[in-house]
Amino acid sequence: MGKEMNELQQREILVHSLGVFELRALARELGIASPTTKKREELISLIFDILKDGTQIKIKAHKRGRPFKKLSSVDAIVSSVQNTPKQEEATISGVVSFMQEEDSLNSFCGNTAILEGYVRIAKDGRFCIFDIDAWASAYIPEDIDGAELLKLGAKVKVSASMNTNKNHYDATAVLEVEGVKVEDAIDTEIDMGEEVIGYNDIKFGNFTAKEGRRNVYSFEEELFEDDKFKNLVNFCDKNNYQLKVLSIDTPYENQILFKSLDIPDTFISNYGDNDGEGINKVVDVANHAKYQTELGKKVIVFVPDIITALRKVDEFIIKTHAEKQPLIFQNGRSEYAIAVMQNLLTTAKAYSKGYSTTLIMGYNKIDENDIFLTTDILKISKKLN
Repeated sequence: MGKEMNELQQREILVHSLGVFELRALARELGIASPTTKKREELISLIFDILKDGTQIKIKAHKRGRPFKKLSSVDAIVSSVQNTPKQEEATISGVVSFMQEEDSLNSFCGNTAILEGYVRIAKDGRFCIFDIDAWASAYIPEDIDGAELLKLGAKVKVSASMNTNKNHYDATAVLEVEGVKVEDAIDTEIDMGEEVIGYNDIKFGNFTAKEGRRNVYSFEEELFEDDKFKNLVNFCDKNNYQLKVLSIDTPYENQILFKSLDIPDTFISNYGDNDGEGINKVVDVANHAKYQTELGKKVIVFVPDIITALRKVDEFIIKTHAEKQPLIFQNGRSEYAIAVMQNLLTTAKAYSKGYSTTLIMGYNKIDENDIFLTTDILKISKKLN
């Protein structure tokens, strides 16, 4: 009996240590209704009631909450509160979280600044953003105005002040969420329905991609040299798809192409940019695509050169983290680079309610023997040519 009480007390201490964002994500996994409308103490009380009942918890695969402090995923926290042993392993979510904080690379935008970026998770579990235009990041405290509306992947604008001791910004207020002023923003949860296999066609030049899947094609000519991409933009406009472009180390001609088509969500690093821009863009586009799908959108993520994106992510990780932590390599790539790219690949899904995220990825024929391409991407993707 004493042992049982001790285990329950340990789980209660763990729950008490969580912030409001972690509690909401855990409550959602436990099936507690409308967790975002409840205060911290109410959430703790409801979670305790479930723990005391000994109810078996089932993980909902399509739900995503904020990764927890000192824990990498909802699966890990649920295992902890249930006192179920779980083998330590480098999960994709844990690895991506590991890569999302680089204080030393911040630029100075003034003592106060307005920053805009996509909500992500820092290594210590806090929400933060990397500014879209400046090499600067801001942590977002849980108690500032508008923080209760934030979710992983949301595009937000914040006011911030420089924390000179730690070389980053601290947000002082959330101003906008997804382009809507915070006072007008509404926190909603959409019924996604069941995960299904996508069969709807998406026209891409002479190719027919499949909605909700990973689609891949090879190319020899650059994107600006034909009309495939313009056709895809027109298709998205006519059929109400949200188009995201992820292009790393982008040649000048493709930069002009993207600008000329006035695409709202582009995740682009230009040729010769800081290597860290690439990994930021890959992480942000994956988070944002998942977030928008969960808002009830049909999303297409277009990646004109997936192998260049992988290569630049890998180069950055090797350069900045090899001395901090020993790197493990798989088929010539660091495990962290592979995990970041696999996180992107897992965004492709379709749901019975009509929402979806579709990946369309290109690779240069020069890279057709790349091991990650042949062992991961091609094996799980629909080949368009």
